[in-house]
Amino acid sequence: MRAITSLAHNLSMEVVAEGAESDAELAILKACQCNEAQGYWFAKPMPADDVMPWIAAWKASKEADLIAAPVSKHPL
Repeated sequence: MRAITSLAHNLSMEVVAEGAESDAELAILKACQCNEAQGYWFAKPMPADDVMPWIAAWKASKEADLIAAPVSKHPL
């Protein structure tokens, strides 16, 4: 993973990982400086009509996390 992300970044490309399913996998992707990830860790497949309400709920939960967390936990 590290070699692939390094090669892509050296070519001025971003890296999107597919199939992230656990905290451990997400941690590895972050350590390898993967730019984006998708997979069951974020959400299971859903009907198209459910996507926009899911995104709104996800954004609201992330905003709540930002408000509740100490400033030192947020990189600048």
